[in-house]
This record gives sequence, C-alpha cells and structure tokens, in this order.
Amino acid sequence: MKNVLKIGSYSRESAVAVGALLVLAVLSFWGPWENQAVPAGWVRLALIGLAALASVHAPLGSGSLGLGAAALPLAVVFLGPTGAGWLAASAYLTRGLIFLLLPSNRFPERSSWRLTQTLEISARIGLAGLAAGVVGRAMAGGLGAGLRDLAILGGVSGLAYGATVVALSWVSLGSVASLLWRAAARPLGLDAGAWVFGLVLVGVVQRLGWLPALLLLAVLAIMSLEAARNAGLRQLALGQLNLLREVTRAGHRIIFRRPDIQGIAEQIHLECRRVVAFSWFQFELLGKSSIAASWAAGPDGKVCEGAPEVPDRPKPLPGIHRQSAWRVVDRELVTEEQGLARLRLWCDPRRLDPSSLALLDTLLPQMASAVHRALLDREARHDPLTGLPDRRSLERQLQRVFADCLEDGVPMAVVMCDLDRFKRINDRIGHAAGDQALIAIARLMEDHRRESDLCCRYGGEEFAVVLEHTDGETALRVAERLRAAVQQLAFVVKDRKVQLRISAGVAAYPELTVKDPNDLLTLADDALYEAKRQGRNRCFLNRGNNRFMDVEGNFTDDDDPQQKLEVPTLFG
Repeated sequence: MKNVLKIGSYSRESAVAVGALLVLAVLSFWGPWENQAVPAGWVRLALIGLAALASVHAPLGSGSLGLGAAALPLAVVFLGPTGAGWLAASAYLTRGLIFLLLPSNRFPERSSWRLTQTLEISARIGLAGLAAGVVGRAMAGGLGAGLRDLAILGGVSGLAYGATVVALSWVSLGSVASLLWRAAARPLGLDAGAWVFGLVLVGVVQRLGWLPALLLLAVLAIMSLEAARNAGLRQLALGQLNLLREVTRAGHRIIFRRPDIQGIAEQIHLECRRVVAFSWFQFELLGKSSIAASWAAGPDGKVCEGAPEVPDRPKPLPGIHRQSAWRVVDRELVTEEQGLARLRLWCDPRRLDPSSLALLDTLLPQMASAVHRALLDREARHDPLTGLPDRRSLERQLQRVFADCLEDGVPMAVVMCDLDRFKRINDRIGHAAGDQALIAIARLMEDHRRESDLCCRYGGEEFAVVLEHTDGETALRVAERLRAAVQQLAFVVKDRKVQLRISAGVAAYPELTVKDPNDLLTLADDALYEAKRQGRNRCFLNRGNNRFMDVEGNFTDDDDPQQKLEVPTLFG
C-alpha cells in the first residue's frame, strides 16, 4: 500500500530550525564574515568528527554539544562566525548519524534518537555557534594575542553561545521553567567545562600547530565514548533490574486479583497499558465456553464483552508523519497443556516503542497462569452444562445475604424456577434438545439478572435465584417477567420450534420468619409446587400458613383452593 505524507501545522521548533539554517546560509555568502586564515579542509572535517564523537556522552541532557563544545573556541578563532556556526550544526548532526552506527546493546540512548529532533537542535546550536563567532570577531580587534586576552575572548564568546542556546530553546519550547532547564540550561554545564578546554586547544594551535591540538581533542572524544559506553551498560543493568521488579509486581497484581474472567480481562488490559502504547485491546478465550469468549476496550479504556470495532487506520498526528496501517500485536497465552486465550493490541507504529514488546512478552506467563487459575476456579464452582454457579455457590451466597439482612434489616428473596414438562422434551425430541433448552434458559436468566443477584442451577431442570434488597412482591414481579421472557423465547431444535414454559415460586425474608436461609428455599419450593398444581406456567409468592399469592394479588389456600376470603360490608 502506498504511504501518504500527512502535513500538519509547523511547530515552533521547526520554525526556529528553518530560520537558523536560513541565517547561516545567507551569511555564508557575505565576504566580510569569512576568516582569511582558514585552515585546510581536512582540519575542518577532523574538528566536525571529533566534536561529534566527544558529544556522544550527554549525562546532563542532549540539548547541546556537551564535551564536543571543546571544538567551538577553535572554530570561533580560526574559522570565523559562519564557520563556527556550520561546524556546531554539522557536529551535532554527525552525532545523530553516529548513533545509528553504535550497537544498541552498548549504547541504549540510540533507541531514543529521532531525526527531526536532531535537525532542530543542530540548527539551534549552529545559530548559537554563529553568535559566539560574531562576538569573537567583534572583540578580536580590541584584544591582543596574550593568554589574558584569549581568556576574555573565549569567556565572552562562550557566554554568547550559552545565552543563544537558552534563548532559542525558550522560543522553541515555551516559557515553562522546568522544561527549559532540562532541555537547555542544564546541559550547558558540560559545555562550559569543554569550552575552557577548547581555549587551551587554541593556545596549543598557536604554539604547536593543529596536529597536537587535534590529538588532544581525539583523546577527549575517546574518553567521551568510553564514558557513554559505561553509562549505557549501567543503564541496561538498571533496566533489567527494574524489568524484573515490574514483572514480579505485575504478576502479583494479576494473580491476586478477583479470580473471575471479567476481572482477569480488566487487569490484563491495565497491565498491557502500563508497558505498551496501544489504542484498541481484545482478550479472547480459546476453545468452547458457556461464558462470553471475548472482551474488548477502546481508547476510553472501558473493558466490555464483545469484539472491538477498530477503525481502518490510526488517527493523524500533528506535524509531518507517514500514515500507515495498524501494527497488530498478537500474543497467545499458553500453559504446558493447551492454549488458553489470545491477546491482541492495535498499536500506532509511530508511537510504539519496540522495547516495550519485550516487557510484554515477559508478562505473558503470569497472564496465562492467572487465566488458567480463573478457568479452573470457574470449573470448580459452576455447572459444566449451563455455566451457572452450582449449588455450593448458592449456599454460600444465601448465608452471606442472610447475614447482611440480619445486620442491616434489609429484605431478601429467593425464587425457585422449574422448566415445565421437561421429561416430554427429553422423550420426544431427545436429551440433547433438553440440554439445549436448559442452556437457553440459563443464558436468559444471566442476561436479565442484576449484578448483585445470583442465578444458579439447583438440580435437574430446576433453577434458583437469590435477590438482595428485594421484598416478596418485587421478587414475584421479577419471577413473572422471567416467566414471560421464557414463554417468548424462540427455541428451535431441528427446524422445529419448541415452546418453553417455566413455573416459579417465591419466598422472602423477613416477611416469612426463618432461622436458616435454607428454609427460604423450602418455602419457595412449596410455592413452586403450588404453581405446578395450579396448572403450571405461573408464579406464586409464599405468604405463609399455606397461603400463596399470584401476580394479580389473588390468594389461594393450599387446603381448599375454592375457599375465598369474605370481606365484611361496613355501614351497609
């Protein structure tokens, strides 16, 4: 696919860089600025190369030449203003090119190198070198050739160089003091020491010639390279140590989170966000499962069930950038036995740091372990056919909710549901159809329950629902809505539509006095039995003393269904 260049608005940094290059280009053709005692061409090339090598080590920041500034006093005195400007700009640009040749396993700063940033800084430094040359040329006529005069010339021109770097950085970056200090003012601390060494080199050239001065500058360049290598090795060692710590912390965060699949998906999304810059996320379970198989998140960071709707291309970025397709990072979470899940990250290649993928790969075993534990925990606590919690989960939930009711005085209710004429479905259509009917009802119950409610398979074709903070009449209406939803369910087996119906019984606390929450199950089961006896496909609320109420408020007496309450006529 053809790449397209998208041009955005020019930044202030680009404007300063373009302006600096134009100034240098124009003044280069102005004769009075040229120095008559220009050294040979090989000396210029040597100064540029050695200054670039000396500037590789930048412990205070890469916004200046650093130790490479030792070549600038030579340029100011012997090359003139424009020569000093071009030498400074060329040396910093060569520094950037040298980074491409250095091994990344010894010089990790190479990974942060950017061409556009290098061009902008080199243009600013070139203009600063020009300013230093202008000041040096202006002062040269009033000073002699002594050491004192040389020190004055070098000191003033050095101040001009530093002030110009700070001023241009202020124009480019803005007036934020902390940013300006890190980007320009702080790095000049190394330049100041190198500038003093450069003044010594000027004296060496005047007395001994260029060769001894270049040898001293070469020694400085070698020392800078060695210091940069040692700093790089130390940085790599610290990075490996931090990586190990981060992997350990991430593993604990993933493993000790609530052990359900939704929680694991959310935590994996969070851990991926810590190490990789991505826009879209998908976590997908492999193999067959009765629960949701995929979770996705977009730029808003909210993890929801389903697959992501990813746009065709990343959004455009400000400035000049090549528009390309998504970089899809696809990883599989695998244990020794099998593949468990697949992880997909849609990344903008312009923002993606390749080193972050290595950190992501180190987290994969912890992620796989967490998913494996969550699946095993789910298999231990859920019905293998429907995926609903099993009877043991129901008992634990009942005890917890009942304890909350006793402490806070809030109501609770239990609903017992039974699939009507389930044996007829098994006998006429087959047991496979019966299983599919149970799965369909289980999914319907899960879709309609509140987050705090618990739906479980109680046994056979019977289901139970625990409703928190719900009184009896409200629970009866919930059961009725569930019954109506099952009746409207489009259940087709072998191109044959099968009508499904359920009956339900409800019992609530404290409307019914019980000492044990399991007694509520018995009372709800009594109401379910009454619904079956009254013709099925209906719901009843147990009011106690063998009295049951339907959704319309009518009562039926278990001993004599025909008996009705007589309402006395007052003032009749």
